[in-house]
Amino acid sequence: MAVNSDFAEQNQNFFPHRICFAEGGFFMQPTIVCTAGVAGMIYLNGRFAGEASGERPLFLPVAPSGPVYLEYRPLCGTGQPLARRLVLSNGTPLADSLAEAEGLCCVAWPSGALEIEFTPIETSSEAFMLDGLPCALARGRATVLRMNGLEIELPDGARCPELVRFPGATALVGDIDG
Repeated sequence: MAVNSDFAEQNQNFFPHRICFAEGGFFMQPTIVCTAGVAGMIYLNGRFAGEASGERPLFLPVAPSGPVYLEYRPLCGTGQPLARRLVLSNGTPLADSLAEAEGLCCVAWPSGALEIEFTPIETSSEAFMLDGLPCALARGRATVLRMNGLEIELPDGARCPELVRFPGATALVGDIDG
């Protein structure tokens, strides 16, 4: 949002977060407004920033240029966490940094606000016993086998595997859909 520079100079108290450019123009510091369809924790550049939901957005001031690292961890068990890198240039996100931003919707408002809505990627999980151990096969962005405290990424479309023991080694063997 452009502001008359004479007015801004005379009313410095009203513009505590301004950023100056060489041409003498001013605009408000870019702010990311985080919302989420499912309540979740937001991390900004690796630090906990707060909780966001659709009814309670989280406002985060950011630098006008450079990378911003955002992480969203849903507070329910049906979605996977998201981590995204967003690159800003003069407060505007670069299109390349949003090209593969699955689970993220971004709107740049003229006021310098950047609204980001996080949508957790749904997962499904099936529980079963594998060689007497309780296991779960989670399907979402990846297929993950959770077993005895371990998480093992399996090929997409993997079915429930079988455990095969060899002298000195254990292997998982299974089929893939399709």
